[in-house]
Amino acid sequence: MSVETSSQPSATTPISLFLKLEVLNLENRDNDGTLAGNILTAGKPFDLWLSFKGSGSAWDLMDFVGAQYEIVYYADRVLGPAANINLGTVIGTLIPGQNIYKDPETMLQPAIAEPGIYELAAVVTFFVIHPVTKAKWIFKGVTGFAEELVVQTYEG
Repeated sequence: MSVETSSQPSATTPISLFLKLEVLNLENRDNDGTLAGNILTAGKPFDLWLSFKGSGSAWDLMDFVGAQYEIVYYADRVLGPAANINLGTVIGTLIPGQNIYKDPETMLQPAIAEPGIYELAAVVTFFVIHPVTKAKWIFKGVTGFAEELVVQTYEG
């Protein structure tokens, strides 16, 4: 996914002309390092990570100011009783010159307790913490999203 640009004329220059954010992949694997595929044991932790890539002069500026990324991982039950689960959050710092972020920097080790079929999703946003006030400043409009991973959990 990429940051969308608007074809509408604007009095201000959209950030998307200077920044490209691509969500490359959402993947999972067993803790032993083998790809987990789509079948997981309920209650057993597994590795889950998002890969994303940034480029452009605005991305370079975000690197320079020490912007951080926050990835929130979710599981939504597809069949059975509704269950929307926040699996957890990973926070990291952009590193100047590093444009691709992936496992292990973005990895979370969640577990889904209940058997069922779930669609896994991740949302990545970017922010800086003001050095004096400690206020969190969010880069609005710079958000990535992935939701293509479906897994089944069973009682093992």
